[in-house]
Amino acid sequence: MNKISKIINGALALLTLSFSAGSFAYTCTTSDGRSIGPGGSQTPVEVRVRIGPVLKEGKNEIINVSQINCRNDYGNIIDYLDLDANGATLTTSLFKNVAAGITVNGSDYLLNSLPKISNLQTLTRLQSQSIPLSLYIMVVPYPTPDITIKRGDKIGQINFSQRNNMPDCPQRCGPYRWSLIADNDAYFVTTSCTINNGQQINVDFGPIRQDLLSNSPTSTNFKQDKNLTYNCDDTTKSMDMAVRLVSDPSAFSTDLIRTTNSDVGIAMLYKGNVVTPNQTFSSKIINGVGNDTISFVPVKNGAVSYQNIATGDLTGSATLIFSAP
Repeated sequence: MNKISKIINGALALLTLSFSAGSFAYTCTTSDGRSIGPGGSQTPVEVRVRIGPVLKEGKNEIINVSQINCRNDYGNIIDYLDLDANGATLTTSLFKNVAAGITVNGSDYLLNSLPKISNLQTLTRLQSQSIPLSLYIMVVPYPTPDITIKRGDKIGQINFSQRNNMPDCPQRCGPYRWSLIADNDAYFVTTSCTINNGQQINVDFGPIRQDLLSNSPTSTNFKQDKNLTYNCDDTTKSMDMAVRLVSDPSAFSTDLIRTTNSDVGIAMLYKGNVVTPNQTFSSKIINGVGNDTISFVPVKNGAVSYQNIATGDLTGSATLIFSAP
């Protein structure tokens, strides 16, 4: 816009440079201000995307890039945006052996056979439009490895090409490359198998006397056992599987689940051993079903005397993720 407005300020300059300006009259910007200016760039520009869907069997959208908005900056030009052939990828180290695809204007395409898609956008007369595109993965009815994504990870890349109806295009039109960057940590599964039919597990310790709290998860006056049941739609599957504990660790011990009391954490035990946050324990399903028992124990900060532990209610939360080992 700045280049065009300067040209318009002088009639002679406008007459002299109209074709050159028209060739570079297309700009794309993300919702947080990152942009690829007129003419494009081979260097990918980061797009921050939030992830962490609730998955079900079948197609599941994981990334929506509609936050990218492109604009025709010169009214007499018609700008076109094309998706390159094989122009969308997911990072293979994160999405191992996962079937994935892309949805463009309501039509689905698998990433491993993605054709060139022309006229993804057609803009003129200062029009602007978000890019109608999202990426998805397929969830299956048996255990598969879970996916761990950290904030800042590169999730994938999308490659577009811009052109217009001017005679010096495509030589002076450009590529628009977007690098998809995770804006949050996320753990999710690529299976529709469930733990306890997806119902929340509530652990209520009741009133706890401070002087009876232990700093050892295996020596305690308070323990709650909870039964787990595993169910997969594919009842022919018998296999080893893993259950991951996903939670923030306590401030004083990375072995414990964080609570709202900075001097009390919760230990989760499986077969007498502590399962630390973001680690797994091994189990098994036979003909699509299985079961286990886990235990939860409140543990105090051993560096703090019981008299200095704050009183009042405490809460905490964690998630169990079912996957292949």
